[in-house]
Amino acid sequence: MGLGRDNAPKTYLKLNTKEEKPVFKVYQKNAETGKYQHTQSETFVSGYFKSINFQVNEYKGDKTEVFNLTITDDGMDYVIESSLSMVGRGILNTLSSYPELGLIKISLATRSKDGKSFPTAYLTINGDDRPKWKLSIEEQMELTKVTKLRDRTDYDRFELHEKLKEMCSQLKPAEDNILNTVSPELKQAAEEVDNFLKSKPLETKKEEPSYEEDDDLPF
Repeated sequence: MGLGRDNAPKTYLKLNTKEEKPVFKVYQKNAETGKYQHTQSETFVSGYFKSINFQVNEYKGDKTEVFNLTITDDGMDYVIESSLSMVGRGILNTLSSYPELGLIKISLATRSKDGKSFPTAYLTINGDDRPKWKLSIEEQMELTKVTKLRDRTDYDRFELHEKLKEMCSQLKPAEDNILNTVSPELKQAAEEVDNFLKSKPLETKKEEPSYEEDDDLPF
C-alpha cells in the first residue's frame, strides 16, 4: 500500500479533434528542463485503468471542463485529457458500461456520414472489441436541451455531462489490475522474499514490551 503519494512517471496525452484527423498530442518531461513538452502525436494508446477525474481548465478567461483518464502500463502512467466533446462523451459512455475496468485500448480515427468526416474513437475494453454505450442515443437526448434558433440549433448538455460524471464516479479497476501497476522487477523481488519466508520454520519469539506510547511516527 502506498503512503498517499503516487510517484509513477507520467506521460500526458491531450485528445485533439480540431485537426484534419484526431490525434493524441503526447507531452513528456524534458530531462534537462524538468518541463513537459510536446514530443509527438499518436492515434493509439493502451494500458490498465487506474483512475478518472474531472476538472475545469481556464485559458485566457475561457473555461473548459475536461476529464483526465489515467491508465498504466509497465510502470508508466498515461494521463489522457479530453474535453466533453462528442468523442470525449463517447469514451466516457463506453467506459461506464463496465462495472470493472482492466485493459483499455483507444484508437482514434475518422468516419464518414452524409459526405462529411467526423472524428471518432474505437475502444477495446477487457478484451471486448465491440463495447456498447451505457446510455443510448435516446437517453442522451433526454438529458439534452435543444433550442432551435433562426440560424442555428443550440444544445445544452449540462444534465448529460452531470450524468456521465455520476456514472464515471462508480468506475473502478478490476482486481487483476493491481499487479499491473507494479514493475516486473518489484514483483519478482516480492516473490523471492515470499518464497524465502515460506522455506523457514516458524519460530516463536518471547513477547517484548510495547513502546507505542513513545513512538514518534506522525500517525
